[in-house]
Amino acid sequence: MKVFTQAVYGYMQKEYVRIFDETMKVYHLTQTEIDVLAFLYNNPEYKRAKDIVDIRGITKAQASLSIDKLVKKGYLRREVDENNRRCYLLYVEDSAKEVLKQIVFQQMQFEKKIYKNMTDDEIEQFHQLLFKVYQNAREDE
Repeated sequence: MKVFTQAVYGYMQKEYVRIFDETMKVYHLTQTEIDVLAFLYNNPEYKRAKDIVDIRGITKAQASLSIDKLVKKGYLRREVDENNRRCYLLYVEDSAKEVLKQIVFQQMQFEKKIYKNMTDDEIEQFHQLLFKVYQNAREDE
């Protein structure tokens, strides 16, 4: 079977973005705002814009703009990092609970769809292989 790797990645990304169409309309959010909010909620150990850029792969400009908008909408709170006064820590506010409930549900639906007909072992193996690919891609950074 011939696999067009780049096409697969692109298609999966398009499908992932598509599942949030209604949420973007209802809550007046961009896809990047959804990605930032979901990342911070799903990974509470990460609290800096740098984490969003480095780990989630969102550009610095997009992350900054999205964080500003989410703060203005009341979904995020920024606090000065006591260990580094030049940095801010980001916290998801309670006012984001409703939209996050929808985002998490949609993420679960997406995972259910893409992992259909796969065993838990196959999913784990896929994640391990994908992580190796990720590490290889970032090797020269």
